[in-house]
Amino acid sequence: HIRRTPSELQLVDDMRRAEYEDVRMYARLVVGMQSQCLVSGYVHPLTRKSLQDILKTKEADEEELEHDDSNNDLEEDWELAYVEERDENSV
Repeated sequence: HIRRTPSELQLVDDMRRAEYEDVRMYARLVVGMQSQCLVSGYVHPLTRKSLQDILKTKEADEEELEHDDSNNDLEEDWELAYVEERDENSV
């Protein structure tokens, strides 16, 4: 039996922790979107697409993710807006 070095043990621990956090974030996203849909009684098309993309990403292997990332040309349906927050005390 070959003993692992401290750095190998740390890598295994870090990977295990990262996977745990990934699963937690996935669950938070899905539960949050599901809650919004239940409250509103409606599934917005962008919410449906987001859930499908989250599931696709979760199930994809590394090669698929690299391929999808290189084809991402930001032609999504999302519109982003910038709203400047102002302090009530500012002049």
